[in-house]
Amino acid sequence: MRIACRTAPRRRTRHAGRLAPAVLALLLAGGNAACDRGSDRAPLQTPHLDLPEAEQPAEPERILRGRNLLPPTRFATPSDTQREMRTYLDDALAEGRTDDALHVYALLAERPPMSRLRAEAILEWADLLEERGDARRASDLRARLRREAPPLAELEFRAAREAMDRGDLTEAEQAWRTATRLAPDRLDGWVGLAELLVAADRAIEARDIIVRYERVLADYGTRLAQRHPPERKLAWLAALDVELHDPRIWHAVGRALDDPNEEVVLEALRLLRTRADGSALPALEARSLDSLPAPVREAWQETTATIRDRSPGVGRSRGRRR
Repeated sequence: MRIACRTAPRRRTRHAGRLAPAVLALLLAGGNAACDRGSDRAPLQTPHLDLPEAEQPAEPERILRGRNLLPPTRFATPSDTQREMRTYLDDALAEGRTDDALHVYALLAERPPMSRLRAEAILEWADLLEERGDARRASDLRARLRREAPPLAELEFRAAREAMDRGDLTEAEQAWRTATRLAPDRLDGWVGLAELLVAADRAIEARDIIVRYERVLADYGTRLAQRHPPERKLAWLAALDVELHDPRIWHAVGRALDDPNEEVVLEALRLLRTRADGSALPALEARSLDSLPAPVREAWQETTATIRDRSPGVGRSRGRRR
């Protein structure tokens, strides 16, 4: 089922990804058309830093890495102690023992080796500290993690947004490019990089990035309409749950409403229930619900009612079948 909808107003977080007007205009006008229009397009120039001989690094990278002056290139396997700490952390957080969790986060942050488990725990620790009002310490922890750990996608996304907030376009571009390399299926990474390039008056490069974004989005819609294992479709729907105001995202989500797997349909309905506005009502109300399983039918009705309440100016569709 195709859903033609715009996203509804919703509470925004500090780093929510509302598209810059120039980027949104390029997206909705069709980035491919803008990019493929002419052959007189200037070739992209790759920046190259040609250092004078005296400024070249004095030691090769492997020596610096051996002295712990550069972060490792790969995460190590977590130790048994780290795994035990992670289990304790999960239990403490589930039981609401925040102070105990903070204590274990601090211990785990210093426990070698630098595994992905340890790095993600440090990132969680920083988030928890920020929630408790210690933003400066949280920022210090993230900066330390970027220095000492291999690249971590979520960390690069946050670093890029923080650099954009500071107006540091050089740092932000580096972080966005690393983020899109580590997580090429994350739509907000491509949009963030496109916004930066537009702000830097690099429109041709921005169009190329928008083409990448559109290809990823189109691929999601295609995969959701095809036969794939349910767990993969659920992962793709989770990837579409992003802070971007592009209605085509919810068109892609709507492709999952005809899926034979009940869990996939319920997740698609949840996303539409939290995102879509009244323009989604005609497609939702036109569907006969008689043949649907009871949980799906109830979720479908709840989604329709929620969107209708959020869009008081939109009336019921005629001829709705129940």
